Amino acid sequence: PHPPKLHKNLHSQSPRSKPAPPGGKQPPPPSQTPRRHHLHLHRRISLTHAPQKSRAFPRPRAMASAVSLLLSSPRPLHRAAPSLLSPPAPRLRLPLLGPSPATALLPRRPLAPPPRANNDNSDAVGAPDRLVAAVAYLYPFLDGAHHGRFLVAQYPVFNAVLSPLGPAARLFHSSPLTPFLLFITLYFAVVRNQQAFSRFVRFNAMQAVALDVLLIVPDLLAQSFAPSGAGIGLDIFTSLENTVFLFLLVSLLYGGGACLLGITPRLPIVADAAERQVM
Repeated sequence: PHPPKLHKNLHSQSPRSKPAPPGGKQPPPPSQTPRRHHLHLHRRISLTHAPQKSRAFPRPRAMASAVSLLLSSPRPLHRAAPSLLSPPAPRLRLPLLGPSPATALLPRRPLAPPPRANNDNSDAVGAPDRLVAAVAYLYPFLDGAHHGRFLVAQYPVFNAVLSPLGPAARLFHSSPLTPFLLFITLYFAVVRNQQAFSRFVRFNAMQAVALDVLLIVPDLLAQSFAPSGAGIGLDIFTSLENTVFLFLLVSLLYGGGACLLGITPRLPIVADAAERQVM
């Protein structure tokens, strides 16, 4: 609907709107406005004041085309065939959680075990080192030589074999502090002195020290369970004493002889403990 006032002003002019000219004569009627101009002005006013239609809803044709696109089957994607001259397409490399296939096929190296004393190093060990390592085994033997009193009394041949060690035994037992001083010297001056002595000397000195520490057990047993008279108790005690003495004698002969030949001996019970101390 058009505004009534504006429509009235455009289509009809009231004779009272203009005053009468002087002389009492009526002015001639205004020239008629061309019809085209009137229609154009009327259309502009009607479009300006007419309520606009809502544009929220699409047109029927656009809606039909959208529905047809949704209902139609998807078109397959066509990839152009790669040419020989075209560079290969880059591949995405994702981080792998595990080892790559190239490294998975490679054999795994086992963890290196801790270094052990070489059993045949005669070319690398000098003569002074061999002599010092062999002399170290005299310390546990002289400290436990009293365990062989029954065997030496029963078999005099052992007395003849061990007679060259008499001066060393008398010097060893000359003072009660001598065994303790030798123990401190071997452990701190030889075993722990990596700059002055080779590993060959330190390993054998540590075996001798560990062997002397083990003598505490038979010494305590001898003082606690020594039989007072003849009988089965004395026989068992004698057998134990002879076993300890023979073990010390074999350790002296085997350890000292191997050291003189430049071969690292490994005594039972004490070899692993000496290995851990020398590392």
